[in-house]
Amino acid sequence: MSKRILAIVMCLMMALGCAMAEKSDAMWSLAVDEIVVGDGTTKVALNPSVEVLFGREGAGFWAQISLLLDGVSAGAVQGQLDGSTIQVSADGAKDYLTIDGTDTFLQQYGIEAKELLDELDDLMEELEERDFVEPDDLDDLNEIPGMTVELLSENSLRVTVEQDAVNVSFRLGWNRLDGGKPFDLSVKNPCRYTYREMYPGDGTDIPDALSAALNALMMDGTVQEAVALFGEPVLDM
Repeated sequence: MSKRILAIVMCLMMALGCAMAEKSDAMWSLAVDEIVVGDGTTKVALNPSVEVLFGREGAGFWAQISLLLDGVSAGAVQGQLDGSTIQVSADGAKDYLTIDGTDTFLQQYGIEAKELLDELDDLMEELEERDFVEPDDLDDLNEIPGMTVELLSENSLRVTVEQDAVNVSFRLGWNRLDGGKPFDLSVKNPCRYTYREMYPGDGTDIPDALSAALNALMMDGTVQEAVALFGEPVLDM
């Protein structure tokens, strides 16, 4: 479910041209909240929400994705990318992972680093020029089968998706913020990915930090209701 919501959000960002700023340091926030899921007969309003802070720093890009429970962060992933290096960590982790050879690493997942950076540049330029949405901008989105997009304000949308007997509705809002990158990976212990590990992050404490955030998410009562609604057992933690 979370992967589907993330895919929809990314599709909307690309379609609306919502992202970062041109050739200058900038910071933006993206919020996905008021999430409701259903199976056609029963609906569950989820308590968790997601906040994404992202921007440019020099020639690179950075992002922080936070899981919020009752408006308070229960975990976050931070990452920064330039032309040759990726660095990632998570709240609660003492390590950060450096991945050299961005091209080689991303190609494993079918992503070309130059194309990705070019797309981020284009997205930032578009948002710098116009960071709001007009009704006409939604025409193409509303032609996507199973998707309805309602304009709530010039910088927020209500998105409803009905697909395969699963209904998902959420609010998507964004704002430009003052301030700089909200994290500093240099204060953590550096670890380097050597391409010999079973998976990126193996041998660091980053997976433990992510597991703690996942456990907090699954302990939320509304999440357990949603899991049970779709026929999976409720986790007993």
